[in-house]
Amino acid sequence: MAIIPIFVCNVILAMNRILLIIFCFGFLGGSAQLTESNLFQNKEGLDPMPSPKASFQPIFKNVPVLEEDFQAGIPGLPAGWETNEVEQLDDQGNPLGTFVNAFVTGSSDEANNGGFFPVPDIAGNTFAYANDDGPPCNCDMIDAYLQTPMMDFTDLTNAAVTFNAFQDGNFGSGDWTVQASTDGANWTTEFTSTAADDASAEWKEVVVTLFEFDGEAQVWLRFQWSDASSWASGFAIDNVVVDEILDNNLSLQEVFSADPNNPDLANVVIEYTQVPLEQTVPLWVGAAVSNNGVNTQTNIVVTAEVFMNGSSQGTFNSAPFSSLDFLELDSIFIETGYTPDALGEVEIQMSVSADVTDENLANNSGSESFLVTSDTYASDDGVVTLFQSNATNEFRSANLFEMPVGGTSVYGLAVAFGAGLTDPTQPGTICEVELLNSDFDFLVGAEHEISDDQISEAGESNFGIIAFEEEYEAEEGEVVMGSVHHFGGSSAENVRVGLSGQSIPQTSFFQDELGEWFFTLNTPMIRLITSPITSLEDVQFENGMKLLQNYPNPFNDNTVIEFEIAQSEEVSIELRDMNGRLLLSKSFGILNAGSKKWSFNAAEFSNGFY
Repeated sequence: MAIIPIFVCNVILAMNRILLIIFCFGFLGGSAQLTESNLFQNKEGLDPMPSPKASFQPIFKNVPVLEEDFQAGIPGLPAGWETNEVEQLDDQGNPLGTFVNAFVTGSSDEANNGGFFPVPDIAGNTFAYANDDGPPCNCDMIDAYLQTPMMDFTDLTNAAVTFNAFQDGNFGSGDWTVQASTDGANWTTEFTSTAADDASAEWKEVVVTLFEFDGEAQVWLRFQWSDASSWASGFAIDNVVVDEILDNNLSLQEVFSADPNNPDLANVVIEYTQVPLEQTVPLWVGAAVSNNGVNTQTNIVVTAEVFMNGSSQGTFNSAPFSSLDFLELDSIFIETGYTPDALGEVEIQMSVSADVTDENLANNSGSESFLVTSDTYASDDGVVTLFQSNATNEFRSANLFEMPVGGTSVYGLAVAFGAGLTDPTQPGTICEVELLNSDFDFLVGAEHEISDDQISEAGESNFGIIAFEEEYEAEEGEVVMGSVHHFGGSSAENVRVGLSGQSIPQTSFFQDELGEWFFTLNTPMIRLITSPITSLEDVQFENGMKLLQNYPNPFNDNTVIEFEIAQSEEVSIELRDMNGRLLLSKSFGILNAGSKKWSFNAAEFSNGFY
């Protein structure tokens, strides 16, 4: 069991004279320049696209001609796979006359050994990659390739290759291609993806048709990448499958809990991971549907069932969508009319069907969920994966939040500051937390001294709850942004903001030292708090109660939580995680006035913040 520091996040005094004390304790990317200061003027540019991960398992007609997940052969390549050698360079880019393999096999940690190639991590997953930054390179990768073994297409009709690819487009990366050959010497380009297309923090799911090679006895494929003679980062390939495509195969690629392109909706047009109960509105849900089969699909219907804390709130069907051609993708949305009305989890389960029988039902369904909370508005995924900073220069990091219901007060922010290997956030550094409007103008804020327990390594979620100097009451339909402002300074005063999950386009932002704003591809771990934030020192017999510091602090399994009440009261304590889910409720019944102690054992709880 890890050491547990404890501090008070908030104190809620419930009705009927029952005191509820909520404790908070813990067990120990790329961008695009902003072109519009006012947001959502053009909803046509906000259609969400699928964000597949490296778990894609396509279904074909036969046993695949080739199937490779790169789970063996580390650090080399699987049998029959080939790569070229690339020349190593010194720090000034001069050739050294020594050569190493362009592509190797490894994990996310191994691929990112230079610190500049953050391939999304999936536990236990390995893949083939070329890293221009990590040892044994700096290398000249103007033409790096990964080549398949020879394949026999004699009996294939409608052949294709599917695979996952990752390139974040940073540091001057070049394009990558898929090439094919029938003699191993002469190559034709079958697919090209530009560095601009690859400006993403997620794996891409790619399908390349090879119909012109049907019936060929010998076929080779190459995945070719160029660093464009720049510093670049790298390129990764995973889950390569070659075989015939099914005739009828609809695929539900992603489920949405909001409709960004609906012209009749002022908001909510953004998906959130956590929404305060007072900001819930009738749900629009949807799905990104693609046709992965050769035949055109007609009269496509999406069906959604909405659950609140596991209880069904109804089933809803879309109007029939006319048709989707081969490899075409579109989004289909449904107005449910249901408004979440309780704290807890909202889950949306969706399926897709068409006129003809689908040959692969395994990819016809999906789900999405979010939490309805008492006081937290969030769009991040909850765990730090990357870090955002501007070295020692000034910067702002911000998330956008819609306020569809008027009258909600914003009291502060929850922020997870980032650690990392290079210039991590330093405890004691002063930054400013701010609430901005949609024109990036200041509304309210407060200076904040960062403490050690608010800093997260990758995989952690150590949020600091920070109060503004005054509350801000939002109007109906208002758009605001939670922002962290670092003033710059030496590396001993550095600030990083944790990033978690791919951001919806035009909802996460970064301002550089020159004052220029940029869209970001990852979501800063900055959340709005919509209830009063009370520090430990501020709790002095508020409504007849005083909460004291626990001891010992930090602790392993057990600590003593002490509080005082001014008069006889019915007292209970609730334990919740950082997402607001209730984990434990302890009732003490009626207690007499005076000092009280509760010995709390945390052995049954996993590491994390509560």
